[in-house]
Amino acid sequence: MKQWIMNKNDADLKLMSKVLKIDIQIANILANRNIRTKNTAIKFLNPNLKFLYDTTLMKDIDKALEILSCALKTKKKIVIYGDYDVDGVMSTVILFKTLSKLGFNVDFYLPLRTDEGFGLNINAINKIHDSGAKIILTCDNGIAAIDEIAYAKKLGMQIIIIDHHEPNNENGIDILPNADAIIDNKQKECPYPFKFLCAAAMAYKFSKLLLEKNCENDSSPNYLQSNYLFLNDLLTFAAIATLCDIVPLVDENRIIAKCGIDLINNNEISNIGLICLLKQNKIYDKKINSTDVGFIIGPCINACGRLKSAKLAAKLFLSDNVEEAEELAFEICQLNEQRKILTRIACEETILKLQDYDLVKNPVIVYYNNEVDESIAGIIAGRIKEYFYHPVIFFTDSNNIIKGSARSIESYNIFNELQKCSDLFIKFGGHPMAAGISMDKTNLNLLTQRLNKNCQLSIDDFTAKIKIDANLCIDKINYEFVEKLMALGPFGHMNYEPIFISKNVRVEKINVIENKNTIIFSLKQNQKSIKSICFGLLDNFKEQLSNFYDNYESVKILNGFINDIDLYLDIVYSIEINEFNNNCSVQLRLKDFIINEGE
Repeated sequence: MKQWIMNKNDADLKLMSKVLKIDIQIANILANRNIRTKNTAIKFLNPNLKFLYDTTLMKDIDKALEILSCALKTKKKIVIYGDYDVDGVMSTVILFKTLSKLGFNVDFYLPLRTDEGFGLNINAINKIHDSGAKIILTCDNGIAAIDEIAYAKKLGMQIIIIDHHEPNNENGIDILPNADAIIDNKQKECPYPFKFLCAAAMAYKFSKLLLEKNCENDSSPNYLQSNYLFLNDLLTFAAIATLCDIVPLVDENRIIAKCGIDLINNNEISNIGLICLLKQNKIYDKKINSTDVGFIIGPCINACGRLKSAKLAAKLFLSDNVEEAEELAFEICQLNEQRKILTRIACEETILKLQDYDLVKNPVIVYYNNEVDESIAGIIAGRIKEYFYHPVIFFTDSNNIIKGSARSIESYNIFNELQKCSDLFIKFGGHPMAAGISMDKTNLNLLTQRLNKNCQLSIDDFTAKIKIDANLCIDKINYEFVEKLMALGPFGHMNYEPIFISKNVRVEKINVIENKNTIIFSLKQNQKSIKSICFGLLDNFKEQLSNFYDNYESVKILNGFINDIDLYLDIVYSIEINEFNNNCSVQLRLKDFIINEGE
């Protein structure tokens, strides 16, 4: 059972509604997200690229531009070193397309997840050096590569880092690699006002600055128009990465995500690969949102790095040939289908094995399974976290060591806690909500003991919480209201979709889809009926039914025969527009419910 928490604020909602010319319900949602001043509200309600901060405020940006300026003149070869997830692929594509457009001698390198793991490695540096490259430009990695960058410097290479991960620190002081330029807003000495950009967003801003510098030498209308269209595509890549990397969707991140998704929905994108991927997933002609990006587009890109090579995804977005892009998009979607099957089987088996795990003694779940492919370890860790609502580190074998994917809950900063155990690791990096670890298997028990001994979480922390924005009657929900809600998106971390509660709602019809763990309700309140869909709560529903009805009545309800049964629910839900066969309708997405006594 989840804990329902009604958001409360002391804002003057009537004044906000009047000044901003918005519904009082919208004003309440803004206030719940701590958007209470006129300026911040206007910026939120009207996201525009003009509100982005000055990129030149980033530490070492001038150093990076100077290195690249010299490289362009001397034709030094640059290799962009990315990562195999969405953010790593998109930042690599953004930088490669930009440097290629400007005439640089440039190539890219995306490591193999299973053979090389995350970040720079010595073998890759040797390959890059042997290829004649003089400069390595990292994106979505590099800030923790102390030894690897020291090695590259010994080979006489220059290193530019574009990263968004936390630097290691000792006694509050950043421990940084000896790179020639380090662009990472999380450095303590970086004055940039927004610290939560993903790597692709940073690559987008860096690329935009490079193009602007070049415009100083060529201000012809054709060149400027070409850059405008080119930047549109780069922005869509940054938007996709922003939504998939689970960074806070506030401030600059929301602007980038919103503007980028709007370009896709307004058919203002020209990237052949992205268009083919959208078409292959049958979402090209529909209005996409953060859910489509996070659960359809992102997993396809990630499937390449998990099951084959991230180069496949990069090749798709760099392709100028429609036939090639269509073939790549098809192959990538097939990989994602394969990944879904592997993940479902592994998750079911792992959760079953964890049923007897002592969560009281070990509130931080540290689990090792050498039968699971490391490529899907992160997904499994996330599913375990959702199922048990405890911090999770899932380990599996990888080239004579073990690799762990960590996923956390809201009240537990897993990056900070793991940093206290960094002496046990070969390699480590991440965020407060997620991290990656490489270490010797012999340290597994010691890590488990330390994490759980240091854990200060209370019992309440292990209850998933649903934060509710307002009490709402179903008869107040219409298409116009939902459109106003959708304008507050895209939704994600720290800009959660608006959640409402309605009490004493009568169930008119039920359709249970057992094999998909799905319930479709027709709900009625004050003479207004609305379709509602609920995923993953079928067992919960059956258990509640058994508390109110005998077995005969419960079976009738589950089979849709409820004409002579009064069934009432208190429901917590989001509201969405369902598109099917070119028809749009408003429906509720139930997050939780409680059967009550009714009227």
